[in-house]
Parts: sequence; C-alpha cells; structure tokens
Amino acid sequence: GKKITYHPGCHLTRELGVVTQPRALIDSLSGIDLVEMDRTDVCCGFGGTFSVKYPEISAAMLQDKLDDIRDSGAGTVVACDSSCLMQIGGGLSRQQIDVRPLHIAQLLDEATRPESHT
Repeated sequence: GKKITYHPGCHLTRELGVVTQPRALIDSLSGIDLVEMDRTDVCCGFGGTFSVKYPEISAAMLQDKLDDIRDSGAGTVVACDSSCLMQIGGGLSRQQIDVRPLHIAQLLDEATRPESHT
C-alpha cells in the first residue's frame, strides 16, 4: 500500500490529549501503510509566534522534522493541524523533498471516494 507517516501536532497531543484516534483512522484505510517516523512526537517548530520570535530555533526544529519524514520512506505526511502542514509543507517544497503534506480530512476524503485515483 501507500506509505504514509503521521505528524502528531503539539496542540492536539499536549492540549487535547488526542493521540491514538488519528492513527486509528489512518490504519482503518485500505491500501495505506502507516509508518512511524523517528522522534514522531517532536514539534515541527512552528508554534504560532514562536517561529517569528525564534526563527533559528524554529528552522532547526523544522529541519529535524523534515529529516525524520524523509527517512521514514513515506510518500505522504499527514497531520491534523493546518499550521504544522504549512510549516512542514513549506520546508518540503523549499528543499524539493518529494513528500506530499496532507490534512487527515483530505486523506480520509481521498481514501473513501469510490472513484479515487490518487
């Protein structure tokens, strides 16, 4: 199946305590292999104004995340947080890393469409 890795955003994990549910949703889809990246729970470095106040630290955190995503071998990285996806997607694009950033709602939509060709 298609290899997908999951980035658990800090807000969802730390503030809302949502850990297993997104992985269970991804696991329930046919034709999808969920592969965990190393340091899966490490922040992407965005954190709202954090990335503006501490751009060097933010960039270093993002680089770690990008390395872990690339090393997972997945073709898609899924997250539940739009700001994480914006940060990660921007980094993937700038470094021309061929991994698609996707919101979990988009993944579920694509995977459950009868005429799905993605």
